[in-house]
Amino acid sequence: MTDEQTGKYIRLLCLQHQTGHLEEKHMLKICGTYDKDIFNKFIRDDKGLYYNERLDFEINRRISYCESKRKNKLSEKTYVKHMETETENETINDIIINYSGVVENFHLYCDRMAKVSKLSEQRKKHISARYKDFDYDTIIEVIKKAGKSDFLCGKNDKAWKADFDWIFNPTNFLKIMEGKYDNKQLPIKIATPATISDIDAWQPVQ
Repeated sequence: MTDEQTGKYIRLLCLQHQTGHLEEKHMLKICGTYDKDIFNKFIRDDKGLYYNERLDFEINRRISYCESKRKNKLSEKTYVKHMETETENETINDIIINYSGVVENFHLYCDRMAKVSKLSEQRKKHISARYKDFDYDTIIEVIKKAGKSDFLCGKNDKAWKADFDWIFNPTNFLKIMEGKYDNKQLPIKIATPATISDIDAWQPVQ
């Protein structure tokens, strides 16, 4: 996007953060007109309102976290200490790698697969390698595609399931991204009579 588009995009994110999902008139007021590059960064909910999926996820995650802390009535000292380790990030070559966000999205969208019990250094290396090749949004999109794939979630002749490490293997990651494991829609067969006698047999009884 251009600098002007980026500015409009950031304003829309700020507005969503402050007020919630956006009406189309709010989108057009900030953008000035329909801008495909900007609008494609948002999806629509069941009420037709626009929202950025990544921002929505982070907002809901923060709300859930704060609510859990309120219910647990932790002391301020414990709360601050936990906040310091809540999100595990690392900056490599000016790229902020959100390890925890990747794992949380895996648990959210690949809930039919085995959970990640530990974010090991090896797994961090796999995540950072995919960051170098692509970006955060692409990684999340691949995770979503894997979670929707019946084959990767066990519906195959061996009842085999993919897992986090398998998905982040570079070869497997690329195959998922390119749609190799997407669910295939079977063609609809329309039954038609082959002969005149068949057609006669289909006529209603008088």
